[in-house]
Amino acid sequence: MDIEAFVNYCKEQGLSVEINELEMGFREKSHISIFDLPNGIRIDLSGAYTPWDESVVEDAEEFEYENTIIRIAKPEYLIANKLYKGGELDFEDALSVYVQNRDRIDQKLLQDLAKQLEVEASLETFLRKITELRNENGR
Repeated sequence: MDIEAFVNYCKEQGLSVEINELEMGFREKSHISIFDLPNGIRIDLSGAYTPWDESVVEDAEEFEYENTIIRIAKPEYLIANKLYKGGELDFEDALSVYVQNRDRIDQKLLQDLAKQLEVEASLETFLRKITELRNENGR
């Protein structure tokens, strides 16, 4: 599917995305955000440009939607990547991903990914924050 056809398909589905944003995202090898504004959902797309990206795609969860295989990064990869990026908003995003997926987080995988990205100390800080939040909320 070419970019124009993809954008047209997204717009038919009520999603907000522009051709120039997609082209720029692919050219800059960054992520592209597509928005479902009425439902407040943001979908981030990214190409696989590095060995890390390829491992995320290889280990992604798959599901089929309208005869198309969709691959979604496992939450452990999202969290590890957010910790690697290291910004305040990235930390908050990682917390959100963790909380939303807390019952299915593979702690060993998360530890292994943190080691691979050399963010073990950030993960320790992150997990302490999770524990603090649980204690505050009585969980």
